[in-house]
Amino acid sequence: TYYSYFQNDYDLSNAASHLTYERVATNFYTITVNTPGTLVQEYFNVATNWADVDELTVIGSIDESDMKWFSRMTNLSKLDLQQTTITTIKGCSNLKRLKTVLLPSTVTSVSDSAFMNCTKLDSLVIPNNITSIGKFAFYSCVRLNNVPLQNVQSLGSYALYEIPYHNSADHNTDLG
Repeated sequence: TYYSYFQNDYDLSNAASHLTYERVATNFYTITVNTPGTLVQEYFNVATNWADVDELTVIGSIDESDMKWFSRMTNLSKLDLQQTTITTIKGCSNLKRLKTVLLPSTVTSVSDSAFMNCTKLDSLVIPNNITSIGKFAFYSCVRLNNVPLQNVQSLGSYALYEIPYHNSADHNTDLG
């Protein structure tokens, strides 16, 4: 048979150990939140578990209590919050597949550990009016290269640690 011919010509015994794959995003959701604090209820109106969402757009009114749910979305690769009115971003740490984040112009603060260990994060649309970046906010975001600092008044310890373009003086400084 064709299979036995192919198998005889090529040693396939170790093929699986050399293969890698990256999950392709297939689940895109847009969630409208009319009442702050109800993101989780709206989420489960469209998804059945936390790993269902690859790309998420949130529209409407969310608050800090809603943001704690982002880190449970383990397959999240894109988070679009541009149609919200949040002023602080948090809750996205340890999202190993997160590549793109779009923030609204209303954001002025990035909380402690907000994107810590998001090692694939390489695209961040963030307003220039950020005034505060918390401790470990972008820690280990090794692919990120565009954090605007011109209006930052407070930069937490290790906020930019392992971001390629920042020098060591930026890694553990508080601006005041």
